[in-house]
Amino acid sequence: GYSLDTPRLAERVRALIARGHEVGVHPSYSSWNDAARLTEERAAVGKLVAGDVHACRQHWMRFSWTSTWAAQERAGFSLDSTLGFNDRPGFRVSAALRHHPWNPTTATAHKLEVLPLMMMDSHLYDYAELDPSARGTRLRHFVDEVRAVGGEAAILWHPHTLSTDYGWQNGFAEMLDVVGAR
Repeated sequence: GYSLDTPRLAERVRALIARGHEVGVHPSYSSWNDAARLTEERAAVGKLVAGDVHACRQHWMRFSWTSTWAAQERAGFSLDSTLGFNDRPGFRVSAALRHHPWNPTTATAHKLEVLPLMMMDSHLYDYAELDPSARGTRLRHFVDEVRAVGGEAAILWHPHTLSTDYGWQNGFAEMLDVVGAR
C-alpha cells in the first residue's frame, strides 16, 4: 500500500514527468462504472502531478462495454487502455488501433479514445510457463505484429514486479529494448 500524499512518491512521479513520461490513473477496482469515483481518483492523481491527468486503465481490466467508457468520459478522461485480456496477450477487438469506440447509448462515437492493451507482464510469467528465451520471442512476436500493421498498443508492466520478490527486472529491460524505449 501507499498514499498519494507520500513525499517520496510525489518526488518520483515529478521526476518521471520531468523526463517526459505521462502519468495516468489506475482507478480502483470498484470504479469501473462510477463517474463520481473516477472523478475523485483523477483529481487526486492530478493533485499529485500538479497538472491535468487524462489517461487511465481500469484495475483488473474491469470493464463494461456500455458503462466504463461513458463513466470515464464523464470523469474527464480522454484516453483509456483497459481493453485487453487478463490472462493472455492479444487484441480484444482484433486491432492494434487507437480509436473512438462506439457508444451504444447515444449511437455516436465516444469522445474518449481507446489504446488497446496488447500484453502485460503476467502474460509472460504467470499465465504461461516460459523460459527467458521464449518470453522474449513471444514479446517480439506481438510488438512485430503491431509494427507490421503500423498500429498502436499498450504494454502493461506492473512496477511492483521490478522488486527482488518477483525478479521480473530482466523481462522489463528486454521489453524496453524491444519497443525501443531505451
